[in-house]
Amino acid sequence: MLDLWGLGLFGGGTVDYQRFGDIGTWAQGVGTVAAVFVAINTFVKSSQAHKADIERQDREHRTQVYCWITYEDGTLSFEGVKMEKGWYLHFNNTTPLPIQVWTAKLIGADSEGGDIPFFGPIPVGYFRKKLTLRSGPAVKYFCDLNFLDRAGSCWKRSSLGNLISIPQIVKDGQVLAIDGQANPPDFLQGGV
Repeated sequence: MLDLWGLGLFGGGTVDYQRFGDIGTWAQGVGTVAAVFVAINTFVKSSQAHKADIERQDREHRTQVYCWITYEDGTLSFEGVKMEKGWYLHFNNTTPLPIQVWTAKLIGADSEGGDIPFFGPIPVGYFRKKLTLRSGPAVKYFCDLNFLDRAGSCWKRSSLGNLISIPQIVKDGQVLAIDGQANPPDFLQGGV
């Protein structure tokens, strides 16, 4: 290879700048190659960041489901209808589809806490359901909502807003959904 430029391995010969090129040309070539590598690296990193951003936005869009519990003393009205005294479970589903597979668990200071009975899909938008808890407003409840999103991922959201991925959704010892399996069990098809 060195013979192409008139050089020997242990010296000997002189550099033929007509065939070899001057140092400025070599520096320009090295700079061009380095610029190409930097551009490729920047493109790859930008593509990865864009893909991660799209995945994050998609996950946020699929998981905008909230659940909380409040005690109403009978003095408030909602949409012109006076609310009865008691505990209400509130849902706000801003995803484009109803949530078919879900469980909710009350966490409270008394023994009344526990699983909330399944009463059908969580509709899109705001929804509330009166619960049959005997305790009054002195007891503080929180709730955890486990749900399956439209992509088949299982999630747990606390009434404080925290969201974590979970491996499966279980109710009364029966597995309702496993993370990554998009189809709910047959008994939940059709919006039970």
